[in-house]
Amino acid sequence: MRCDCCCAATPDYVWNLAWSPDSRALASASSDHTVRLVSAQDAKVLAVLRGHTDTVWGVTWSPSGTQLATSSTDGSAIVWDLRPRGAEVVAADGHRGPVNQASWSARRAVDRHGLRRRDRMPLVLQ
Repeated sequence: MRCDCCCAATPDYVWNLAWSPDSRALASASSDHTVRLVSAQDAKVLAVLRGHTDTVWGVTWSPSGTQLATSSTDGSAIVWDLRPRGAEVVAADGHRGPVNQASWSARRAVDRHGLRRRDRMPLVLQ
């Protein structure tokens, strides 16, 4: 399946896609070290998030749709607050290897693998 809206907006490989909870935007994780937010209505690029120094593998929306978590082969995960578009909230770095995936947990408690976010949903890094 070809996604023209992301392929046209991203000059490099797209490794992961995630729809926003309201289905109005699509986020793409790319090998050009960026994450792009694209409007589902007209395929216009809403924002380009820069902060990783290597391929971005993972992208996931918070359940509220106000934050985006990204993970990269640079050994970091970044949580972006999308209300002031693209403001970096938390950067978890220093991992010895790539961070392949970040996921929001439905559990309210935070364990040794999680970070508590503003919307009270722990973020688990893998």
